[in-house]
Amino acid sequence: MSDDRGGGSVEDLPPEIVPGAIVNVTGTVTEFMGLTEITNPTVTFVSAPVDAPSPAATDIGTLADPIDGEAYEGVYVTLTNVKVTAATATPPNDFYFTIAQGTDTIIVDDEPLGRSRIASLLEDEDDIEIVAQCVDGV
Repeated sequence: MSDDRGGGSVEDLPPEIVPGAIVNVTGTVTEFMGLTEITNPTVTFVSAPVDAPSPAATDIGTLADPIDGEAYEGVYVTLTNVKVTAATATPPNDFYFTIAQGTDTIIVDDEPLGRSRIASLLEDEDDIEIVAQCVDGV
């Protein structure tokens, strides 16, 4: 979900809440591992989407930049000319992948230890530069 100031994600949403739906979210705003989060969120459905949101076009270098990338936190984006360099799925809860655009690589995994493990496996590769790590690909 996002607004004009940025966005974030909430898990276990009711089925009527789809991309583009209008919702109200209440909870306690906290900081966790350098990220702002809402704990104990309550999500209330307001209205269905009129049109599905369009993704913002960007690139891995911009997303990884500490200044320019901040604007894309929690925003629905599209990346072109990227390659999935690894993907693993162990349903129902363990999914990760890495994507690359040139030598820039982003690790996407919902588990911090998983991201650390993948980073340690890739750190000695000359043709890979890990420029960011993400909790999910949404």
